[in-house]
Amino acid sequence: MILFFSTAFVTAALAQPYRPNDKQQALEWAIEMLMIAGFHSEYNNNSRDFMLRWETPLRISISGEYTRNDMAALKRFIKQLNERVTWLPDVSLVSSEDKANIIITMANLDELIDYEPDYEEGNWGYFTFWYDDYKINHANIVIASDVTTQEERNHLIMEELTGALGLSNDITEFSDSIITQEWTTLQDLSPLDWHMLNILYEPWLYPGITANEAYSVLMGQ
Repeated sequence: MILFFSTAFVTAALAQPYRPNDKQQALEWAIEMLMIAGFHSEYNNNSRDFMLRWETPLRISISGEYTRNDMAALKRFIKQLNERVTWLPDVSLVSSEDKANIIITMANLDELIDYEPDYEEGNWGYFTFWYDDYKINHANIVIASDVTTQEERNHLIMEELTGALGLSNDITEFSDSIITQEWTTLQDLSPLDWHMLNILYEPWLYPGITANEAYSVLMGQ
């Protein structure tokens, strides 16, 4: 099993809202952004050039210092994923970590390292995932509960889970993406994000396909 990780933290970058002129441009931009977000990592020297995704049902647990509203935000996002990402395996909430393959822990900022050994100091949200045969099979997410507002935690729950689904690299081109490199408190995924997730899980792509191969398939070349 190979370790793979990314983060969410406060930074700044130049980006524009996602405003395609038509459906064709929307598709082309989504494919271009998927080449960045779905085939590379924010860390590991950005050396990966193949796709990773889940092929089995996702079972999510949440523990630690979470609020009722944190739980509500998580349930809402799980419902959206099941409804809006057509070929994504089923996503559900489970009652304990031993039943989960995605574990979310909410804790004080200075305690996040206790729940994720590869955590990078200063980040408010951080995820790690493991994969075998190019298929993601486990993910660990930590989110700071003490320095964040409810709005910020809502955002981080969506951002870190989106990364753990396979969109593991930030993008800099569009400011309203949940995985934009610029720090935001967006409360919903953008149409671009949903488009990327749906393409990532299309059945005519497969775990391990390279970026060039996927681009040719998606662009009909």
